[in-house]
Amino acid sequence: MKACAVFSDCTDPDNGFRKLQFEENIMEILKIAVLALLAGVMALIIKQKQPEMAKQVTLACGLIILIYTLSYLGGLITFFEDTITRFSLPSVSLTAVMKIIGIAYLCEFTSQSLKDMEENALAQKVELSGRVVIVILTVPMFNTFTQLILNLSSGI
Repeated sequence: MKACAVFSDCTDPDNGFRKLQFEENIMEILKIAVLALLAGVMALIIKQKQPEMAKQVTLACGLIILIYTLSYLGGLITFFEDTITRFSLPSVSLTAVMKIIGIAYLCEFTSQSLKDMEENALAQKVELSGRVVIVILTVPMFNTFTQLILNLSSGI
């Protein structure tokens, strides 16, 4: 999906922050909500006769929602690349932030799916490993921030 599909006013170079197309985004989230509700009702009905199959229905629905949502990622990445170029920002920090956000969402989705399957101990381990990786990814940013503070304080 292109950035113009997610953000409006793509050709206006004076518009530094593109406005979200709220109507389209509301319709997209409505589709996801309806799909989730239908899968939830199906799971409740199936659970009475085949509890194992109900878990598979909810997991399949979760994967469909994840794949559908990931289709927006291309537009978001293009938007951030344009913003980095326009304002001459350091791409290393933004890349790290994007990785951190991705890891957080992936770990959250995985953890919630495991909890749905009543695998709470495994879900907690996924959450912990995600936190550890996020901390590791923040170390270079912390070093950059510390260096910036030191440079600013030496100039005073």
